[in-house]
Amino acid sequence: MSQTKAHEILLQVWEEGKKKLSDKVDADDLSAFQSRSSEQLKRLVPILQKKADINDQVSMSLLWIARDYLPSVLTGSGQISDEMEKKIDAHFSDIARLSG
Repeated sequence: MSQTKAHEILLQVWEEGKKKLSDKVDADDLSAFQSRSSEQLKRLVPILQKKADINDQVSMSLLWIARDYLPSVLTGSGQISDEMEKKIDAHFSDIARLSG
């Protein structure tokens, strides 16, 4: 899987998650999204771990988003802390800048 494809998947999960949480969707809709997204991350994380290279900031940011940040958002209380949102957005900004 390319970094571009991984980025697209993670960005889609992030954007959809933020929208669902801000729109206060019903519990069943949120649960279905969380379940579907968690499965995507379970498949994606091992691939990103295998391809991660400390000398490649994009690969590391993709891994951190998928492994460390998004799972806590997906299993959380239905709210995203400002700190978590800033961290995730900073990684996506870094990826866009470095891939650009």
